Amino acid sequence: MLKIVLLVVCVALPLGAPKEHRHRLREYKRSLDVDKALKEKIKRDAAELMREKEEQFEAERDYWMEKYRHRQPPAPAPAPPPPARAPPACPAGTTSINGICVKINGL
Repeated sequence: MLKIVLLVVCVALPLGAPKEHRHRLREYKRSLDVDKALKEKIKRDAAELMREKEEQFEAERDYWMEKYRHRQPPAPAPAPPPPARAPPACPAGTTSINGICVKINGL
């Protein structure tokens, strides 16, 4: 639909249009060209800004990495304590109470 309107405005009307309308059409075409050029300029500016931001980010990252490069790594965690030793096995006929072998008579 838009293509048909543009075709009529840009091709058909200038052929049979009075000079005033031709002048308006030329101005309209120029404004379309200006809009297109403006969009391209915005795209270029945005791309340039992104490049600058990336360069700034890389520079800051390099700065901090260099600053903390000589820092010693954190000390390793202390070793866990050795496991508790199991109480010695009691001889037959005795029982262990609080880690002490006791012989109970009558059982």
